Amino acid sequence: MAHQGTSITNILILDSNEQDIVQTQWILKEVFDSVLIRVFLHGGNLLSFLQSTSMSQSNIPDLIILEIDFPDDEGIRTLQAIRALPAAASIPVLLHTRTWNFNLIEQGFKAGARAIVPKFSPVQLKSQINRILSELQAA
Repeated sequence: MAHQGTSITNILILDSNEQDIVQTQWILKEVFDSVLIRVFLHGGNLLSFLQSTSMSQSNIPDLIILEIDFPDDEGIRTLQAIRALPAAASIPVLLHTRTWNFNLIEQGFKAGARAIVPKFSPVQLKSQINRILSELQAA
């Protein structure tokens, strides 16, 4: 696992809004000296990647940034499916959303999210990413 300049930080993003994706990528590139960002527009594609053989031990993501406000609860179902995958169950997930649906947010925490950050608060996003990754390095 990498953090702030020590090596490449590997982050996955699940979001369907292209403008939000661009902003998130910009923030991540400010936080990390070297970051590999993979973007998924659909939960099924993210899950397929996590289940693929290309996700070797050295390729396990450091963090997943997930928008939970998708039609048909795709965001929540994707988070639940991530937690059910042995190889991905321990990857921290940060919810990054515009939703004010507190039921949906609560479902996200119950499904295993580590934090939630409203879009777009660059300071909060940077702070939460640093906190989560620092906690993991200390463990």
